[in-house]
Amino acid sequence: MGAAPHDGLFRATFGNVEVARSHLAGLLPGRLAEGIDWSTLAVAPASFVDDALAQDHADILYTVSLEGEPALLYLVLEHQSQADPWMPLRLLHYVASVWKRWLTERPEGARWAPPVVAVVLHHSREGWRRAPELASVFSPETQALLGDLLPRFRFLLDDISDADAATLSRRASHSLATLCLLALSSSRTWDRLVAAVPYMRRAVQALPGTPEHREALARLWRYLYIALAEPVDRETVRSILHAIAGPEYAEDAMSWAEQLKRDGREEGLELGRRQGREEGREEGHDEGRLSHARALLYRFAGERAVSLSEARRQQIDACCDVQQLDAWILRAATAQSEADIF
Repeated sequence: MGAAPHDGLFRATFGNVEVARSHLAGLLPGRLAEGIDWSTLAVAPASFVDDALAQDHADILYTVSLEGEPALLYLVLEHQSQADPWMPLRLLHYVASVWKRWLTERPEGARWAPPVVAVVLHHSREGWRRAPELASVFSPETQALLGDLLPRFRFLLDDISDADAATLSRRASHSLATLCLLALSSSRTWDRLVAAVPYMRRAVQALPGTPEHREALARLWRYLYIALAEPVDRETVRSILHAIAGPEYAEDAMSWAEQLKRDGREEGLELGRRQGREEGREEGHDEGRLSHARALLYRFAGERAVSLSEARRQQIDACCDVQQLDAWILRAATAQSEADIF
């Protein structure tokens, strides 16, 4: 699982303590969040991590001070086609391994074990359908029979499976967290990706453009280019990247797209149909790009509920300048009216 593109984006985003702090502070229950000294948040040293478990899924363990005492926050990504019903057992296994390591290396005179709060960032087609607790792996009959004799273990579930782009964009205070959530949630279908573009564009605009942020955006461009589950031709994906990046980062986004193209990573993204053109013919290639750009422009206008006049539609259909179409696409991504586009 460690090789999945979702994992790389997740670890790079939430391995940034500033991003993790803003995300977790808004996610944890109020009293718990208030009791944490967020200035002490740090990624746990490797000695805390069980190597045998580290390869199972994308996860990050943090150390933090909770009302003056040491504690740990364990953030896990589950991005699969279907929810894993055994996730509570896997989480318990990991948490127990952390405590086992702590027991071996505990400070002299320690009276209490550090609490470990597990948080699962979940995304699947159907969403999580069970209670976020260990009891969910046992039958109702077993739960009723054993009651409190069953181990009690609960985790905080952050299920973004059904969350729309508008909801996710309001949740995370740091723009990189917002972009990560939107990218993960929109990577399954073309419709979700198109709907997320205006919100991703706003998050990109909020970044100050430091080298660190450009590096983070490079990971985003790569993820969006290769992770979409539905087959979409690469020229359409390039137009999507351009609309998200805007003039500030368009050159970076296109450079990454070209690099990935050269690396051959666009394989599997090509749609079976070629808009009636022959492979490799420059004239057909150009017409294909124009056709995709026009279609994407209409799509964005529709998503934004922008009504286009017949004159503007004729102008779009007659336009043979891909750069002009890309400029209109960029404006359409956040447009409120026809005048915002043209």
